[in-house]
Amino acid sequence: MSNLVYASIALGVANHLYWKRYERDDTKLMSVATALLPQPAILVALAQKSLGLTPLVTSYAAFFLSLGTSIVLYRISPFHPLAGIPGPFLARVTKLWTFYTTTTGELARAMKKLHDEYGPVVRTGPNEISIIDGDAVNAVYGTNGIPKGKFYTIRTEPRSPTNLLFTTGQTHQRRRARWNRALGVESLKNYDDIVERQTEELLDVLAQESKDRKAVDLTRKFQHFTFDVMSDVSFGRRFGVTKSDDSAGYVKFILDFSESVNILAWVPWAFHAAGIIPHITKVKMQLLGFARDLASSRAQAGATQKDIWYHLMDEEDKETQKPLVPEVVADGILAIIAGTDTSASAMSSTIWFVLQNSEIYTTLQREIDEDFAQNPDVRGELPYLSACISEALRLHPPNATGGPRQVPREEPGRVILGMYLPGGTQVIVPPYSVHRNPDNFSLPTQYLPERWLPSSKSKFENHRSETFIPFSYGAASCVGRGLAHKEMLSLLSKLFYNYDMKFAEDLDVPNWENTIKDYFISPMGPLKIVLEARH
Repeated sequence: MSNLVYASIALGVANHLYWKRYERDDTKLMSVATALLPQPAILVALAQKSLGLTPLVTSYAAFFLSLGTSIVLYRISPFHPLAGIPGPFLARVTKLWTFYTTTTGELARAMKKLHDEYGPVVRTGPNEISIIDGDAVNAVYGTNGIPKGKFYTIRTEPRSPTNLLFTTGQTHQRRRARWNRALGVESLKNYDDIVERQTEELLDVLAQESKDRKAVDLTRKFQHFTFDVMSDVSFGRRFGVTKSDDSAGYVKFILDFSESVNILAWVPWAFHAAGIIPHITKVKMQLLGFARDLASSRAQAGATQKDIWYHLMDEEDKETQKPLVPEVVADGILAIIAGTDTSASAMSSTIWFVLQNSEIYTTLQREIDEDFAQNPDVRGELPYLSACISEALRLHPPNATGGPRQVPREEPGRVILGMYLPGGTQVIVPPYSVHRNPDNFSLPTQYLPERWLPSSKSKFENHRSETFIPFSYGAASCVGRGLAHKEMLSLLSKLFYNYDMKFAEDLDVPNWENTIKDYFISPMGPLKIVLEARH
């Protein structure tokens, strides 16, 4: 029996050495399990000439115990290539630390605590690091930076379309060019009427619901507004979610799907297990049905307006090869999901910060009143409102942790900020922590809109605007930030002009920001506000 134990232990260690060297980004849980599970039984059959229960239990126990021990000892040993980077023990041992923390929605705040304890570079996984040094932004996201890795590519399936966010290389460049046309300066002008119409629709709803000083959940209302804007801008489809209070549940299921899928992406080898989880399967089928309905209605309607579909489908015939319909549908759904969450969360945070500071509130309302006095129908630049939004985005970036980039496995490695990172290393540059690094922004935890005004920037010792990355950075940055800014200026300016606002009495104001979760999107708790008409 002792020979069987020793052989099982050796087999476990051999498997660790093999998978450490030959594991690839597309390695799936099922393939690993299929490779590992039969081995102890085969060993017993060869050594014992039979499959008795006791030898089987002994062999499996010794095999998996040695495999696990070998993995753990290597990951915490000085022989690991990331051994010199500090980090908590559990995170160095297993990615399940990140997975668990993500399920709570607390990953961004947990990362911030790790950086407070360990410094600007932290080992957050067996083969993963997080960097908040300002120079890392360009080093990781810049032209010669680190490409997207398995956090993104694991979501691509050979027989299914994927959206722009999860593409890489030439495919990303080709599709990004269409997005640039769809959301460029000239195209944005075509969306003015949509944004204006939806703004007025929400204001009408607020006028009705705020009667008798009844508190209104602005977070929910903002989500309805942005969904209606993005579905119209993307597919020319008007759902009327703002008026119906999302009675059909569109906003809920697209955000539920994004939340569930992005949690699993932090453990790529288990990602494909999503197909056996009932909740994820249900919302995925809802999303597919929703996408088919949008594509069908848009195809039947034809090019009645130059919406995002118009540009992504190349209905103006700028390209020699027509885009594939499934790809365009996937990109259109991305626009709705990202556009709904990003702008809604940014506007909610802006309201929350502004209402807590009477001086900021007064300054902002004065700027808006003066702008309306000059021309009630056309908004000016509103620099202070823009500064208030930027400062809210700095402290509450919608994608608070972001997705890790990955040093390509086929490369010998990269040197980033003087650190050697071997192929396969995941690198995170978390916006939430980067924005709160005092080396990047002075007084980083304080809400100070004036830091974004040209006349006041000199008052701040540190103001590294290149580290402001709520919409990411570089070639893969969010192409929809111009539209998001247009939405926010339109709605917030009219909201502050038409209403005096204050927090509802039953709202836990100091704790509200802790209801903001980090799932690659940013669901948040109700922001109950009492609105009192000014005009």
